[in-house]
Amino acid sequence: MGTSGIHAHTGAPWPSDVFLSLLDRPLHDELWKIGRRRAHRAGDRIAAQWAQPDSVTVVLSGYVKTVREARAGSRPMMVAFAGPGELLGAEAHWASTPRHASHVSSKDGDALVVGRDEFRAFLESTAALRALTGTFARRTILRDATLAFANHKVSIRLLAFLARMEALYGERTDRGVLLDLGLSCDDVSSAIGASAPAVTKALKELKDDGVLVIHRKKVVISKNLRGVLDQACAAEAEADED
Repeated sequence: MGTSGIHAHTGAPWPSDVFLSLLDRPLHDELWKIGRRRAHRAGDRIAAQWAQPDSVTVVLSGYVKTVREARAGSRPMMVAFAGPGELLGAEAHWASTPRHASHVSSKDGDALVVGRDEFRAFLESTAALRALTGTFARRTILRDATLAFANHKVSIRLLAFLARMEALYGERTDRGVLLDLGLSCDDVSSAIGASAPAVTKALKELKDDGVLVIHRKKVVISKNLRGVLDQACAAEAEADED
């Protein structure tokens, strides 16, 4: 696919399986025509849980957390994470229900906001609808992969989370793979269903073992995380058999 439409406005290609990469050239241009560009800063709330859906959002740059409260006032849990090219808010739009979660920016960036009626008309295209279906399928697969580690100990859940973020959003550098996603320890702990002290301890162990170099809200991965994860799972399985 050539660079055009939204690609031309951002100057960067998209990962191969996100919403924007599933649209052909004319649909890119159409989406840009019906949307409005909006900048967001780290910490900005792009959409609120329980609000009526009046639009969908396509991330152009930066990163966005999807967080959900079990009930009003409870500790929010990070249930998903989105980077450039990804679509937000489509579930509530499709189901015609209030938003099931909030979207909060974790890094400065910008997005394309498309109104509800305009997006509904956009989906009259079979190709656009197919791209939306692909987006839902990808999201389900990623969520199932996350849940598969739910019964493992905190250190393994953390490794699985970091390995997934590395595969999706890692940037290769001469010192290792950089994860500069704007996530705090509280964000990570909520994403893997653990306490912040437990995640802090597990991160320190990975740092001491030379797996990670930790900076404020970013890490550099120095070793093969998949290999470290496989070894940790094998050790846990052996311990369970004893």
